[in-house]
Amino acid sequence: MKNDFPPLVAALCLVAGAPLVSPAPVIDFTGARGDFTLFYDPAGDEWDVVFRERAVTHATGLTSQADQDRPHAAPEDYNFSRLNVLVQTPAELERGGVRYYSTASEDAEVPWSETIPDFGMRPRLRDANDEPLVDSFTMTLDGFSGPGDFALFQPDPIFGDTVFAYNTAEGRLEHEWEPWGHTHWHWGFTEPGEYELNFGLQGQFPDGSETGTGTGTVHFEVIPEPSAVALLLGLTAAGCLFARRNRRRQ
Repeated sequence: MKNDFPPLVAALCLVAGAPLVSPAPVIDFTGARGDFTLFYDPAGDEWDVVFRERAVTHATGLTSQADQDRPHAAPEDYNFSRLNVLVQTPAELERGGVRYYSTASEDAEVPWSETIPDFGMRPRLRDANDEPLVDSFTMTLDGFSGPGDFALFQPDPIFGDTVFAYNTAEGRLEHEWEPWGHTHWHWGFTEPGEYELNFGLQGQFPDGSETGTGTGTVHFEVIPEPSAVALLLGLTAAGCLFARRNRRRQ
């Protein structure tokens, strides 16, 4: 495990599992606050994920408004084919002896700042009468790839302990969510590099039956800042030079 992490830039791509309104744009989210919001249509047994623009959001590509006829829709909901998120000032957090590159959250120990994108989980699974469409829904991390581990976590609002929704290092790959809520989390990664997170969505009805499944693919690219890259290249070059001198002496 590495103890010293360079700063990073992270790009996130989330593709909704349900069909999107065509043409769905690419949204570039470069700062402030935003949410991705989940909807479920019982008539079509379909899931949809949209981007919720919030106050002081810095985003481009907000040109394809999501379905405004669905219950609890808002003008700030936008369809997308790709959501790119630039994290310019990441948090470096330690949880359970593990250090993470992480997006920051106003609910966490690191104060929120307009220069740090804040990502919310925002399920809106209620009908027009404000009755739950499902008792709960499960997001399962069905597939994961990357050079390190991934965790989604936040501090417990009452006891202050860290709550992990997902943690690949511990095999925590499934989390049950309430059908209505708005919570903010740290998306944390232990190493720089490219990650792909493939989620499955499924709701549970009161009688024990289940909805159809939706899918969502999230891609993060964790990149050290140029100064850190230069330092890494310098250390690599120094190591090669040292090895070459050693060979000459032998």
